[in-house]
Amino acid sequence: RYFIRASFGNPKGYGPFSASRPKSLVPSSWRNVDKVPARISDQSIVVTSLLDQLLRSRSTDLADYSVEEDQDQEDGRIRKKGLLQLFQTAPKFAKSPRHGVYLTTIMYHEDKVLLTNEDMLPLVEVQDDVPGNSALNADFHWLTKMCFLWADLGKLRSDLSRVSTSTLRSRLLTAASIMQSALGTENLGVTYFKPLRHSSGGAVVFSLVHQVKSPKSLVSLSLKWAPLSKAQRRVGGEEEGGVVDLIRSSLRDQILFHQVSSVSVSRGLHLCYLQSHTTIDSMSVVAANTSPSVLPYIKVRENPHVTSEEWQWIRHLNSLSSDNTLQPTSPTTNFLIGESEEGVGEDLPRRQLRPTESQYAFGKTLQLAVVRLFQYLEVEEEGERGDHRIYDSEIIELGPDISLILVLPSTDTVCSVNETSMAINLNRVDLSLVPLQAWEVLHLSTYHRKLLALYAKLSSILDVDLSIARQGQREALSTEEVEQAGTTLVMLQGISDSLEQTWRGVRWIRDVLSVARAKTTSVGISVALLSEWYTNQPDTPDDSQFSSSQYTTGSSLQVKSANVFRLDTLTNWNSRVSHSASSDSGTLGKGGLSRTPTTRSDPLQFNVMNKENESHMTNLAHVRTRLLADGTPLPLPPPPPDQGGPPSTYSSLNYSVSTNSIDSNDNEVVGVSRHSDMICPQPSSSPEPNILQVFAAYDTGLAQGTSVRISVTTSTSAREVVDLVIKQLNMAIILKGKEGPLYENEKLRNFCLVAVIGNRERCLRDDFKPLNLQNPWKKGRLFVRMKHDLLAAIEHISRHTTML
Repeated sequence: RYFIRASFGNPKGYGPFSASRPKSLVPSSWRNVDKVPARISDQSIVVTSLLDQLLRSRSTDLADYSVEEDQDQEDGRIRKKGLLQLFQTAPKFAKSPRHGVYLTTIMYHEDKVLLTNEDMLPLVEVQDDVPGNSALNADFHWLTKMCFLWADLGKLRSDLSRVSTSTLRSRLLTAASIMQSALGTENLGVTYFKPLRHSSGGAVVFSLVHQVKSPKSLVSLSLKWAPLSKAQRRVGGEEEGGVVDLIRSSLRDQILFHQVSSVSVSRGLHLCYLQSHTTIDSMSVVAANTSPSVLPYIKVRENPHVTSEEWQWIRHLNSLSSDNTLQPTSPTTNFLIGESEEGVGEDLPRRQLRPTESQYAFGKTLQLAVVRLFQYLEVEEEGERGDHRIYDSEIIELGPDISLILVLPSTDTVCSVNETSMAINLNRVDLSLVPLQAWEVLHLSTYHRKLLALYAKLSSILDVDLSIARQGQREALSTEEVEQAGTTLVMLQGISDSLEQTWRGVRWIRDVLSVARAKTTSVGISVALLSEWYTNQPDTPDDSQFSSSQYTTGSSLQVKSANVFRLDTLTNWNSRVSHSASSDSGTLGKGGLSRTPTTRSDPLQFNVMNKENESHMTNLAHVRTRLLADGTPLPLPPPPPDQGGPPSTYSSLNYSVSTNSIDSNDNEVVGVSRHSDMICPQPSSSPEPNILQVFAAYDTGLAQGTSVRISVTTSTSAREVVDLVIKQLNMAIILKGKEGPLYENEKLRNFCLVAVIGNRERCLRDDFKPLNLQNPWKKGRLFVRMKHDLLAAIEHISRHTTML
């Protein structure tokens, strides 16, 4: 068990040591409770080995594939060169579709869409009849896998033609090949999460969506880039309410869905709500439109790791349904006050159940997160909330930085056959039903894209080889041919079974749904039980029972042999000009501590503030914690009277940028002393080479023209710049005593970084490095704006002519 203390400092000195909250912790993992193995371990190695085994056993007259991982497909890989392009006929796209299955591709770049010269969307007819729902859904999800190997489309089409050319899958490959040739690119994008069905039932459209990074790579005499608003308008001769009108009306929804489907949730522990809907033909899950690759969620805390001590407490809460008390498995997890080293105390009443401080904090944080999740999903308080359960068999880990705890409805409604029996209302614009197979592809392509690409490649080739082997077995005449075909079929079936066994652990949502709807066993912890316990136990425990004689509890916790890290103070600090443009631009010695409000010591502990500013900064530490930590923090108990103030909590920013100053046209100056000059108004001047001046083109609550100067490196991304700018402006609002608005971390994904020159704007991707901007964009201005407010930055410049 480890006890930790910390002392916060700045160039002016250090404050007193403060104990951590909780005061002690045992390093462990939740997997130690039930010895649960990791779901994602060696799947990539196993799938690669199976793919190599399959390719080595293939016949020489079949297409040859590579085992090596395919690189990201570029745009414009297929090009017509020379004078031959002038004599090529224009691609024959469907102009008046009525019945059948069609394939369309939506190529977009920023707010422009690729159209033909007749202002038509690229649309190719696949076949003139529509199959049944089951067959159509199966072929649609097969096409979803094909989106990860467009470069091998010709090889698959050649192999599949040996079996049949009249199936929908074979015709889809033919249509996709025509689309590749017409657009001059191999990468056609990914499928929209569902087929577009015409109201008449006689036409179905499979839609592919792709974001083109370089629009110049798709240049053709028969194609052009047009604004999205123009692509949504009908041209003369089009049937109102027809198939083409169906595609045009859904353009914006498809593009927005494609943009947000690949966005990962932020680092931390999240609480997700699992609700499915079942029909005769398919099963769907409820997802949020803003992040469809994950279930509707609320962030619990920044730290994704859950210790065995924390998880064991949640698991043991389930036993409160009986009058039996808990028996801890180790002396480090003392659930009962006063129990002996071996965990004696079985006869204590249930009301005396006491967790450690870390267990209590984790359970309380989880209980508050459940309440926030129900409020977000508008689950009614009476009756329905208490029937929900917290899935306690495992914590879903999407990576080292993202963990999910699942909330399940009751056994009868977790897989609902009608929407009225659900605890949540689906008649909301921010929720939608996504087919389960499509959701799995969205989920895996966001968090395990390389593994999904390997699986799609092996699965597609294996499906074709199994069809060829079965056909060969039916056509075999001699005994030798029958034996050879049977041996090949057995070998392929073995690879298929191994692939299915390997892939089963990745598809965690199916395992959870199958367990959650089982009525024979009790699954999960009752939400009502968790809320009841914390309602009746308002006292916060401590870890004093773990302290030996060499420790003292309280704010001045003394730890034996503690190594204290000290920051080097700048020797020339006093000689620097207090209000110069570079007064806040440096880092502190080799420690690299940025001079930002988030890394400075609490004025309440250092006691260096003037009397007139003391009341203004009283709750600064609490506000910092609320702004920098996602979700609602755990309410802390008041300190003893002799401590002189509440303990402060700090969250450090994991960014490679540091704030230097905040510029504003507002003449109001925050009244703080020079010892705690958090943010200083600076005159506008030309930024240094690695200093970016970023303007705010959204409602900040500050004066118009407010900007933030940040020091960046070549590895700093646009997302990091956006997050830090918004957080610093939030802090400026607090320091100036304004009412807001304040933007929590959960809303930061709604903002983007744009570069503006005159009336031209370029929206930067989240992973784009701002220092990599080329002329003429690097001569423009950088703005942070809301993603949906497309003209905010340009209007901001037009209102302030001094920026031109």
